Amino acid sequence: MNKKQIDMLFEKLALNYPKENFSEDLIKEWSSVLSEYDYDDVNRNLDNLLSDKVFLYVPPKLMTMVSGLTKKYKKVDFNKLIHFCKFCKRPFNNINECHSHEDRCSAINYIESKSKKYNWDFTSQKKAMLYQMTDSDFDKFYNTFLKSVQTITISDTEKKMIENIFNPPKIREAKEFLKGT
Repeated sequence: MNKKQIDMLFEKLALNYPKENFSEDLIKEWSSVLSEYDYDDVNRNLDNLLSDKVFLYVPPKLMTMVSGLTKKYKKVDFNKLIHFCKFCKRPFNNINECHSHEDRCSAINYIESKSKKYNWDFTSQKKAMLYQMTDSDFDKFYNTFLKSVQTITISDTEKKMIENIFNPPKIREAKEFLKGT
């Protein structure tokens, strides 16, 4: 929390407790502790405390205001964490990029497994090529591949699942299908 935010906090306290004297020494002392916390967290905690009957006439103590809060340097920004693809374990700094990659990776794993099952030629070079394709080219390839699997598979469930990709069912039909699998 910076000085301006601490001042705003004390303005709120002064409005709620007009008879209290918040001396410069008190503000200075509190500032050293409050600076380690996030303003939004402390302000939210203070709002909760102000609505409590216990603090109707007496302001909360500093330790009560920060009770249960995490110091800002201990907070984790989950958007800055490294995310790993659950299929190939490739690292990503952005979770959205990771999810997008996982979709492609899952599809490529499906292509690889079906290629092995049906003795279709699938090399590491072809796999690398699939990762390098643009999204639209990959989608075209994948749809063609799915249609090939749909015509050759003997599994009615797999045929229906692929059909549902091309022609999504209504919610009621999807629920009935999922009950049967």
